[in-house]
Amino acid sequence: MIRNRIAEKSSRRGNARLAWSLLAILGAAFLFSFARVAAKEVSALTALQDATASAPKLAGHWQLNKDQSDDVRQKMQAARGDSGGGGERGQGGRNGEGRAQRAGMMDELQTLAIDQTGSNVKVTGKSGRVLAQYPSGDSTAEKNAGPEGESQRTTTAQWQNGQLTVVTQSPRGKSTRTYSLSPDGKQLYVTTKMENERFKEPLTYRLVYDPVGSSSD
Repeated sequence: MIRNRIAEKSSRRGNARLAWSLLAILGAAFLFSFARVAAKEVSALTALQDATASAPKLAGHWQLNKDQSDDVRQKMQAARGDSGGGGERGQGGRNGEGRAQRAGMMDELQTLAIDQTGSNVKVTGKSGRVLAQYPSGDSTAEKNAGPEGESQRTTTAQWQNGQLTVVTQSPRGKSTRTYSLSPDGKQLYVTTKMENERFKEPLTYRLVYDPVGSSSD
């Protein structure tokens, strides 16, 4: 009888210890899961704060300074390897469409309007077309703006080293465009690098902008 009672007490103690052990394990698992979620939230918040801290103030209306900007046509001829400057002259069809598209884009880049709140920024061209946006939003406008066959084009934007970097990937190649301020903060630099099958080497050119209303030297 006494032995049975002792055995029952030992069993109850063992069950209690097992229950406490299970509760401890469940509690540890919950805390670990909570810590992981909290760490992700802190990481995301830190990334946002870093982007905001490193984002220069690009906001304003900007006018192209042609005298200080690169000659895009000359740069393009060099990238294609054209010695006489007439590599596409007289050719129709797809090349003609490409020339028209580039002419339209260069006209779009004559003036820029940049709206910015913290690290959130939107760049629009002369006609109001969205050229860049961070955080990256709906890219439908970008897709529809391209010629037929470029519907697979994707665009991403991020802040890198104090400049807004926009990367566009399409079946024809890759384009990287950065928006940054000049060292004295008085001008806007827009640098474009294009890599595709039409060029023998990457095409890189820089456009320089003055704030609207200012007089250039």
